[in-house]
Amino acid sequence: MIISCIPKKRPHYLLPLYPFFVLGIVDSIARYSEKSKIARFTIWSLIWCSVAAFPLYFTVIQPITHPLEDSHIVFAKDVLRATEQDAKLYCVKCDETLALVGQRCDRVIRLPVNSSASQILHRPVSPSYLITDKKNMEVLLEAAGTFPHKLVFTGIVNGKKLLVFRLTGMMPDSTGFRK
Repeated sequence: MIISCIPKKRPHYLLPLYPFFVLGIVDSIARYSEKSKIARFTIWSLIWCSVAAFPLYFTVIQPITHPLEDSHIVFAKDVLRATEQDAKLYCVKCDETLALVGQRCDRVIRLPVNSSASQILHRPVSPSYLITDKKNMEVLLEAAGTFPHKLVFTGIVNGKKLLVFRLTGMMPDSTGFRK
C-alpha cells in the first residue's frame, strides 16, 4: 500500500495492484476447484508446470536468448582495445556504452548526423575514430562530403553492423593498432 501512495509514480504503474489481482484469481479458482475434480487436476498441473518451467527458463532458454555479455559491451571493449588511450571517439550511436566501459566520458563524443559534422570530420583532432553504422555513414557522406577515413574494423551489435573508421585528417597513415 505504501508504494501506491507515492505521488511520483506514473499513472499506468500497475505493480501495486498485482497482489490484489492474484488474490482475486486465487479466490475464484479455490471456489471453482471445490466443485469440480477436473478443475482441481488442471490447476495443480499448471502449478507444477510453472514450477518446472522456472528453472528450465534460467538454465536452458535464457543463456541462448540473452547471452552473458551484451553485444554493446563486447563491441565497446573491442573498440577501446583497438584505439589509443587518448583518441577521440566520435559516435553516431553507442556513445553511452563506450563511455561506461572505458570509464571516461571525455573522449567519447556524440556526433550529429547533419552538416555540423562536416567541421569535425574534415579537421579531426589526432588521433580520432568514427563509429557508425552503414546507413548513418551514407548520411554523413552526403551531409559532410568526402572526408579522409580508413576502415579499422566492423562489429555486430544486436544484429546491426557497426563500422569503426580512423579519421586520417592530421595523422600519417601508419597507426600501430593493438588488436
